[in-house]
Amino acid sequence: MGITAFVGCINNEVRDTPIIRNGKTCAMTGFGYLNHLSGCEVWSNYYTNFSTRVIGLQEMIDTLKSGDVDKRINILVTEMGDLLDAIGSSQKEILFINSFVRQLGKIGRDIGEVIFYYDCQRFNDIALRLRIHTNTVLIPAKYHMDNIPCYSTKCKKDHKIFVYSYKPPQDDPIKCFNARKIGETTKYDTYEIAKDVLYIPSKKEFAKMLSEDKGVL
Repeated sequence: MGITAFVGCINNEVRDTPIIRNGKTCAMTGFGYLNHLSGCEVWSNYYTNFSTRVIGLQEMIDTLKSGDVDKRINILVTEMGDLLDAIGSSQKEILFINSFVRQLGKIGRDIGEVIFYYDCQRFNDIALRLRIHTNTVLIPAKYHMDNIPCYSTKCKKDHKIFVYSYKPPQDDPIKCFNARKIGETTKYDTYEIAKDVLYIPSKKEFAKMLSEDKGVL
């Protein structure tokens, strides 16, 4: 199991480029497409032409729980912060995240694998429990093709998306995507987000889950 976040910033630090429309979903889609080319099955909560399933996060979880995973599956979830905010109280968020991470940990232990990608504006706005379980944090930055930072959220020029690794820390970008090529190749549309109603287990239900499978988290 691997969990990767694509974020605009960590907290409120000053950035060379905007945190809004800075290429988070483009970069996540680019990595998802590369995984697709390497044989991964891709599920996403927004449209791409290489996604095997375009469904909500809750349906992804329910589908994974319903059977054994015997393949590599890459899950792409955009606007994770909004999904978690819609749950309501922080206590409910914790219950959902604990249940969700537990399910990811159980899946594909022998043959398959689930690789989970999500994006959000500010990493520190995400619930602590999910941040703790996030193995990799990537920060995309949008530049014009002449390597000049782009500060506009509505710029019509072509762009490069440089992807920097915050966790584990690396100084140089780990990847560079041509934003137009990613869009044309994958036909991704961040505005077509699947509607989610996330299931929140009760404390009693979660305690039962843990008793059935100790040591997963």
